[in-house]
Amino acid sequence: RTGREDLTSQHRKDASAAFDVNDAGESVGEFNGDAALRPFKKRRGARVEPLTTLPGDPAGSAIGINRHGEAVGYSSGPQGIRAVWWTRTGAIRTLPGLPGAEESRAVAINDKGDIAGVSGSVGALRAVVWPGKGAVVDLATLPGDSTSSAEAISNTGEVVGFSEGPHGTRAVLWPPSAPPQNLGVLLGGDSSRPRATPCMMFQTSPSGPASGGDISRRGR
Repeated sequence: RTGREDLTSQHRKDASAAFDVNDAGESVGEFNGDAALRPFKKRRGARVEPLTTLPGDPAGSAIGINRHGEAVGYSSGPQGIRAVWWTRTGAIRTLPGLPGAEESRAVAINDKGDIAGVSGSVGALRAVVWPGKGAVVDLATLPGDSTSSAEAISNTGEVVGFSEGPHGTRAVLWPPSAPPQNLGVLLGGDSSRPRATPCMMFQTSPSGPASGGDISRRGR
């Protein structure tokens, strides 16, 4: 297939964004609904499929998708911003937040169904993971930091994201059942974040960069 495909033109909306795509060409994102942003999923060559939000919620977004067509994101409304996932057929499921959390978002899902994202309150969001779409696990921050965010999860359960605090923003690797690892910054820099898909993370040290692991973003 060649050329570009307009993902949401069928809905005649004035704005849209796609955030992730799997190897089958299924993409997810958000488009302007009648009154708020709405989540969507699109199969290659097919029409856009608006995804449902939780009952009573007018808005939401789909941010990640795995090879099985399961999507993750959030639903937003009177009860706040809640992390959700959608089955391949589009049924929506709620993911639990951390105790006392004011908002939660799911951003990535691997092929095993492990989900990564954030949960907490404004100014105190924490990177979290939902192993097997189950109970939420706080991934913590680097020592001394106040907030963190998960951006991607590999099929073996490694999570990458960033931690923020007095020392700036630093890229982080959370190995399964192990403390977070500071991936460092380039010489002269004061911040770093993981972005690429897939990406080779690195850690700076006095002896130079040390190679890290191959991490896939948003379930890829």
